[in-house]
Parts: sequence; C-alpha cells; structure tokens
Amino acid sequence: MEETLLEKLKKAKKYHGAEFICFFNNGKVREDDLINAKRIQEAKDPKTFDLISEVLYKATESYAQRYDFDSVEMDLELGLIYKARDVEDGTIIENREPIPGIVRIYTGSITSYLDGEQTSGRDYYRYGFGKQSFITFKQLMKAIQESGLDYTGPETFEEFKEQILQGKPFDIKISANLNEKEDTKPTQRTKTR
Repeated sequence: MEETLLEKLKKAKKYHGAEFICFFNNGKVREDDLINAKRIQEAKDPKTFDLISEVLYKATESYAQRYDFDSVEMDLELGLIYKARDVEDGTIIENREPIPGIVRIYTGSITSYLDGEQTSGRDYYRYGFGKQSFITFKQLMKAIQESGLDYTGPETFEEFKEQILQGKPFDIKISANLNEKEDTKPTQRTKTR
C-alpha cells in the first residue's frame, strides 16, 4: 500500500534536527541534520578529495588572473563527529566516542603569497566557492601525500581526536609551492629497441 501524504510529511519532518554534532579544529561546533548525516557514506569514496582539489585549483586559477604569487595555501576545517545523543548542551557526554576514523571536512580560506607576503586581495572562500563532505582521516592523509601538497596538522586520527578534545583551536592547512625550479639533473636518454 502506498504511503499517505500525512506519512510522507511526517518522514520529511524527521530530516530536521541534529543527527551529528561536529567539533572542528578552529573551535566551531556544527550540527548536521539527517539529510547531511546520510552523506557520511561519501567518506570512503576515493573521489571525496577531488572536491578539495577542485576548489584549490579554481582559486589558484582565479588568483592567477589578478595577482602574482609563488604559493597558495588553503585552510581546512576538520570536525570530530559525534552522534547528537552523545552531546548535551555542547559538551560531549563522558565516555562517549566519536565516529571512528571519519571526519567532517570543509574547505576554508585560500590565500596566495609571493616571497612570503600575501598577494590575494580577496578570499576565494568568502565568495561561496567552498565544498564540504565527510572523509576518512587515513584517506585524506594519503590523498594529500599523493597530491604533492604540503600539509600542516595532526598526522593520525588519534592525534586529531586528542587535539580536538583539548578544546584549543588549531590550524590545519594544505599548501603548494609553485616556484618553477630548473631541473638540475642531467637528462637521461633511453634507447628503445
């Protein structure tokens, strides 16, 4: 038997309200409702890091039209995820554990620099070009390492969890040194047979 409109409306209403509470490295606390919480399955998708890459690439491309720079840097907001029932009045209930190995991720401010001085006059992030999702911490570290970017922040999920639970905001950044360096290695020629 097909659902009545009333039953559909009751289901729709359940999407409102906190499903997860996320505690971020920058001190922010955000709630995720059921619709966003369902996206936690994206955490294991290897393409999740592509969202971050896309934002950083587009910001770099945009800055290249306006500024001279030799490096770009992006702030990442990573959140430790708790089920809403494990948090009361913004405080984690004693002995409650976060969702293991998965973090909430938001792209943050992006800045360009030339010789260590900021050159970007506008923040790409402020124009609403950010992305957000869920990702496993291990997958995030692997993707950053494979990307060739530099990373500043905790190296493991346990280190990240410890720092969040200390309650002091801290930075997590990825950056790219874009200096063109001349290849000083002699070129090797290979023979094909």
